[in-house]
Amino acid sequence: MAVVSHISQGLVISGERSVAQGRVLACLTVCVCLFVLVVYLPTLSAQAMLFDDIQYVKNNPLVQNPSWESVRRFFDEVWRPSTVRGYYQPLTMVSLMVDRYLAAGPDDVSPYHRTNLLLHLGNATLLAVLIYLLFDEPVVAAGVALLFGVHPMTVDSVSWLSERKTLLASFFALISLILYVRFAQRRRTGFYLGCVSAYVLALLCKPITVPLPAMMLLMDYWPLDRFGRRSVAEKLPLFAVGGVFAIITYVSQGNAGGVHWPAGG
Repeated sequence: MAVVSHISQGLVISGERSVAQGRVLACLTVCVCLFVLVVYLPTLSAQAMLFDDIQYVKNNPLVQNPSWESVRRFFDEVWRPSTVRGYYQPLTMVSLMVDRYLAAGPDDVSPYHRTNLLLHLGNATLLAVLIYLLFDEPVVAAGVALLFGVHPMTVDSVSWLSERKTLLASFFALISLILYVRFAQRRRTGFYLGCVSAYVLALLCKPITVPLPAMMLLMDYWPLDRFGRRSVAEKLPLFAVGGVFAIITYVSQGNAGGVHWPAGG
């Protein structure tokens, strides 16, 4: 009885500690998001459209004329996308179309910048959650999120309209990683299915997220310390999905003239 009482007391203390750490993480994450918001607030007043913004937004008839027909074409045009040649990224294009629908006119770019900033704040929050789940250190998690939030390399993604694909893909990729960590810790099928679903959504935003299953394997090795045949087998459906999207990307890039074999000697 004494042993049972000791274990029960330990579980209560552990639970209270976990709740306390969760509250610390929540408070720190809110502070991080407020700081990042202040730093990036000037992007909301940005007006210029540069480089790829022309084909993604300004001169894109499917984005400029929001409709269910546009949504259908974004998803149907797999091998030869006509809206942005060479890239199958339907969710990215739908999100830009929704912002155009919310805009006051074709020259109003404020909804695009607002969505980009919100996604960036969401990514910083998700990163904090991921690091906390891996290392159980709320201060470290908040510090990493802050570094990510204000890092100069993220400026282009937030202020450049056509970089919506990176922000949106990162959002779903982080959700996929979080759900994978929960699956590794709890072994619940729902977490695994959610992980796969979020991975698919990330791929529908930008094909750069194809290597995500390999990252999960690295996480299995460290810090999850569960690398083995079983963990590799768990990734096979993810690698299969990634392979399909890799083929789609190769074919669509080839149809757009973006793939060339080296000339023979």
